[in-house]
Amino acid sequence: MAMFIGSNLHSDNWGEDYLIKKLMVYFDDSFVIYRNRPIFGSQFDVCLLVPETGIIIFEVKSWKPDTIKEVKNGDSILIKTKDTETGEEGESAENPTAQARGYVYKMRSKIRQKTGKTPLVYEMVAFPNLSKDDFDRLGIETVCEFESTLLREDFDSKKAFYEKMRLGIKNHKGALSHCADFNPELMYRVRQIFETDLNIEDTTIENTDLVKDTESPIEQADYSLFAYIPHCDMNDDKRKKLAEAYSVGTKLYVITEDQRDLAIIAEAINDVIIEKGLIADGLNLKINFEGQNKEKKTFAATTFQVFNCVAYSVSPLDMGEASFEIKDGKNISEKQLGVMKQIDKVCNFNLEQYKIEHADSSKNIIVKAGAGTGKTFTMISRISYICHIQNCSMKEMAKRIVMITFTDDAANQMEDKIRQHFNNYYLLTGDGDCLAFINQIEGMQISTIFKLCIEKKKMSKDL
Repeated sequence: MAMFIGSNLHSDNWGEDYLIKKLMVYFDDSFVIYRNRPIFGSQFDVCLLVPETGIIIFEVKSWKPDTIKEVKNGDSILIKTKDTETGEEGESAENPTAQARGYVYKMRSKIRQKTGKTPLVYEMVAFPNLSKDDFDRLGIETVCEFESTLLREDFDSKKAFYEKMRLGIKNHKGALSHCADFNPELMYRVRQIFETDLNIEDTTIENTDLVKDTESPIEQADYSLFAYIPHCDMNDDKRKKLAEAYSVGTKLYVITEDQRDLAIIAEAINDVIIEKGLIADGLNLKINFEGQNKEKKTFAATTFQVFNCVAYSVSPLDMGEASFEIKDGKNISEKQLGVMKQIDKVCNFNLEQYKIEHADSSKNIIVKAGAGTGKTFTMISRISYICHIQNCSMKEMAKRIVMITFTDDAANQMEDKIRQHFNNYYLLTGDGDCLAFINQIEGMQISTIFKLCIEKKKMSKDL
């Protein structure tokens, strides 16, 4: 959930309230929202800080179609007005793009004055009460470009919203080469302009009240699904089932015996990612602002891997076992285990890692493995599994986990990788509980054994 910084989350301006609500729902807590902040004597409607990209100034107009009389001279919109005190009717000519652009110039100047740098700052106009048909019929595009205008349909889903945001960023992509990178340091310095009590540790907010009451849409989802699909046994029902499971956060392990089936699975998972307005970035996910990977890809490989999904195409095993599924690593029969052992031998599926990940949470496990064998990945998968099956909030789980490393660098890397894993999960599922976990990572007990002992010794003295 994006962070709204301010006291007036709800106001008498329905359009601004509606836009802010959608921004909070559609983006995670690395995004920051302001409203009505002063910049050189003016106040913008809504502002969004987009990490690694820039700043968007929104001019919000709650006009209904019958409020608009006409587009005048191609550079202003003539609207009907009514005096609230006298009831006298009139008209007013407005140009929302020009209004927003004025705030953009002032925002750039303010940031340059305070930081010496100028990030990408650009405008968008929001008409939450106007449909695309209204926009076309009234000829508003001569005043407000379609690519930079949020219309009623754009608010309907995260995918539609991301698509319009992507178009807006694309419109200003050329300016990026002349702007300072909006990296975490510059974003923090910009936040200092608008937040008087911001501390360095507040670069990721600790106010989990924003998400603690959020209901998870994946509460009933399985943690993982191992699917063995031999002998060209793939069909549309299986494809849909796997795609649906992935879309709600179920981790997929899929084994096929035909490369064409693997291509079907890869396409189905990629479609889910695109449908959610995301893009695969290696084994991570990110918001698809740039509109990449929209085209269908030809898939020719024996392995497909993306966040929370790995699928293999192996030579026919001929073990006489039909298709089967294993949920959450439980109730594995001897025949199924035999198939999994054989799969472990012929591809990169690692049965030992799978067993560690899904082991009973009440058991102690000792893992001995050399460098580069996937210990960190397995440990994070194990944490994810335990968080899923434990009957307590993920925020509480963060307090229970202790991780010990041998170096400070390893501890920092572990924090980063855990944060990235749960951020991926949030992007994929929208599960607000993940944000509560992410917000607690800085306070988790992840350190070297030396630091942990020092901390425990200090605590015992305090007692």
